Amino acid sequence: MASITQYPSIFNSAYVPNVFIVDGLGAADRYVLQVRTAGGTVLANFKQPANASGVGIFDVQRVLQSYLSSEIFVQETEKVTSTPGALFRYQVFYGTETGTESLLTNQGITYTVINAYDNWRVINSDLFPFLPTPTPEDCELSPDIYAVYPQTAECLTNYPGTIPVTLNDWGTLSFFNVINAGPNNWVQNEAPFWVRITTTLDGVDRENVVYSISNDNGLNVRTDCNDPVVVYPSDAQRIGTVGTGPLNIAPLFTLSYDAYQVRIYSYNTCNTDPIIDCGDYADILDNYIGDLIFTKSYTLTAAACGRFEPIQLSFINQYGVTDYFTFNKRNTRQTVTERNNYTEYLGTWSAPTFEINQQGRGTRTFSSNAKTSMTLSSDWMSDNVSEWLQELYQSPAVNIYVDGQWEPCNLMSNTYIQKTNARNKLFQHEVIVQFANNQKIQRG
Repeated sequence: MASITQYPSIFNSAYVPNVFIVDGLGAADRYVLQVRTAGGTVLANFKQPANASGVGIFDVQRVLQSYLSSEIFVQETEKVTSTPGALFRYQVFYGTETGTESLLTNQGITYTVINAYDNWRVINSDLFPFLPTPTPEDCELSPDIYAVYPQTAECLTNYPGTIPVTLNDWGTLSFFNVINAGPNNWVQNEAPFWVRITTTLDGVDRENVVYSISNDNGLNVRTDCNDPVVVYPSDAQRIGTVGTGPLNIAPLFTLSYDAYQVRIYSYNTCNTDPIIDCGDYADILDNYIGDLIFTKSYTLTAAACGRFEPIQLSFINQYGVTDYFTFNKRNTRQTVTERNNYTEYLGTWSAPTFEINQQGRGTRTFSSNAKTSMTLSSDWMSDNVSEWLQELYQSPAVNIYVDGQWEPCNLMSNTYIQKTNARNKLFQHEVIVQFANNQKIQRG
């Protein structure tokens, strides 16, 4: 009887080998591996005879990649939203085939891949640091389980360290909106629950905003702050994205600040009292906030003393979510117009008499194509930020924020030069982007 002897990690990157090995062909003609959605829809059938070692080796990464997308627009999220195209869940059926008769068995595992890549040597990506991994703790007055997080998880938005921002920047923070834990009475804590943003000025707390990760705030995994049931309508809700840039959070705060911290928490299930007001931040902080799951710090920086207009790029990073970088030094915009011209012989060739139009054009422009590009320069940066910026150079989807809106663009700089303080002392990066959509121009 056939069996699976090797399979990928339960959580894995889509752009690494996702290999299944089936053994036990017996008298059958060939091995069969069937890929299905988590809901059971058949996506692909693989069939192959045994190799020299008697097994069938199936790499399903191409199938998985086709159900992921880098075209994600979450840049202007105010509170929280889903992240479509960033995650996909599937299962496999395996077995053998003799003639046209297949005998398939459900492996019984639901796998998760994200739109991520890894080193070419890697078969199973180590995504454990990004996964919320709680341990259960009993409550004295409640039958529910309290979710304890011995250590915080990392966000998929992976700028190294504290993120510098200006007041004119957008920003988001994406994270696994699932838990890496076995079945238990987790109730509210089947997924991260609270988002807390705290602003500070000169190190002193200014304002707190707290809201639930729920449908009324933009992410439909629960109805509101009093809903204990977690439901995922699709895979899009399994990666959450919080609006964290100064422009995103501007409607939430009234006081000035020079830094802020974004934290995501579990729910205090040991408190069985319903929440009277989902907007009563003080009550929530005192009684309903659970353990810390994710945290990220931001600091406000001056916009290069006003000498240059900062230009922000958003891009899909290594882990398939949106990241950001602001080029706040000199930038140059140029438009190159390509024209298709033709020569017209002047004269009234179809009239009863011949005349030449005194305002006639001998050479006309039949059509024009105007392409806009920008050359952007960064500020001085540290070694780890320079290394991280390579993800921008390799990104399949880039957007630029100009003239008050996001424009899709393509990165024309195709060479990333590794720069370090030891090698280059103070250093910057310069990139060229070309707008993905050309300007509309009349025909001649």
